[in-house]
Amino acid sequence: MDNKIDYDDEAFSNYTHLKKNIDEAFDKVKQTTDLREAKGYLIDAQNHFKGLKLYQGDREQLYERLQQAFAEINKKIEDERLDFENEATQNYFQLKTKVDEAVAIANNPKDFQQACNILSLALSRQAIWDWTMCLKILKKLLTIKILKVFISI
Repeated sequence: MDNKIDYDDEAFSNYTHLKKNIDEAFDKVKQTTDLREAKGYLIDAQNHFKGLKLYQGDREQLYERLQQAFAEINKKIEDERLDFENEATQNYFQLKTKVDEAVAIANNPKDFQQACNILSLALSRQAIWDWTMCLKILKKLLTIKILKVFISI
């Protein structure tokens, strides 16, 4: 009988302590704008589950709250990633047009200096870094187009 009472006391104490940790994590999540930081708070709260004696219903209830919060944050992270990729793709095509124009002029230069100036402008920080682009796309664009023209003139 004492074991049951001891277990009940420990399970209740663990539940209240864990619930408090989860509530604090949720407060931190609400205060931050960094989704990865928010996810870290939830992971920290989740780590408090390990090895605790809890009643199954209490464990499931708290764990479900955490899982819902994880799902919401993961959805927001995925939405941000898709927005970034869409913006990068749009910017790629905008920059590709400018580079294609620069390459066309550089392939038919009136003089070597004009070709170098046009290609340098296409490579300038202003022309490239004003846009958000994935490094893979940027490397492909620059390597294939501009560097070939520099080599050929």
